[in-house]
Amino acid sequence: MVSTEVRQPRQRKVSGVGDRDEGRSAAKGPGVAPELGLGSGRTVGSGLVAMRFVAYTAAVLLFLALLPELVAQGDVGTFRENGPIEWLQFAILLVIAVLFLVGARVAVRSRQLMVCFGLVLLLAATRELDSFLKARIPVLSWKGPLLVLAVATAVYLVRRFRVVAAQFRLFVETAAFALLWSGAVQVLIFAQLLGHGDFLRALMGDDYTRGYRRVIEESSELCGYGLLLFGGIEAVLWIRKAQVERRPADVADGSGGPA
Repeated sequence: MVSTEVRQPRQRKVSGVGDRDEGRSAAKGPGVAPELGLGSGRTVGSGLVAMRFVAYTAAVLLFLALLPELVAQGDVGTFRENGPIEWLQFAILLVIAVLFLVGARVAVRSRQLMVCFGLVLLLAATRELDSFLKARIPVLSWKGPLLVLAVATAVYLVRRFRVVAAQFRLFVETAAFALLWSGAVQVLIFAQLLGHGDFLRALMGDDYTRGYRRVIEESSELCGYGLLLFGGIEAVLWIRKAQVERRPADVADGSGGPA
């Protein structure tokens, strides 16, 4: 007996162009424009970064614009030892140190590095008050507190060197590191070169006065401290962004560890 059943040909499922596009879009995650390959969140984030850097530049330009007013009629008392500018520098360094230490409390994958940055900034703040501490601490003056902080920083770094080194390798790719590096070069190299008495004496000849040296050195250092402050702000924002992006993974593997 011959079967009259007609078998339908088996159709193989072929992924179409639309399916592939949907798969790619899903892989990129929500908020991604398939045509451009750009996420709206990334675009907004880049715009905020640009706005912050414009604000940083405006702050530096504002200080430079006010500088002639600070030294009006040859008065350089604002830049003297223990003067307003030196105390402002100390306040900026203290704020940056607090930013790093507070950031270390909430950081998961960069906690040890942030603590090291905070301790180094406390060292710099202590050094900035050398004249003030010298007049009030008869033994070792400012060198005593500086030595204590230096030993504490060295011990902390040595005990966690591998962790800090691994965190630093990630941090060097951020905008925060670029600002911190620029500020350090400004303070430690550029300002010291311009504020060097022998250099200015050779450059200005008979027009050289000690007051000019103070103005040039302290104003250059203040600009550098401003860059360090901007770097500290960017570091805190970087920590916050990393926390938001990695929070699910951190909860799952329990990473972070003690400081």
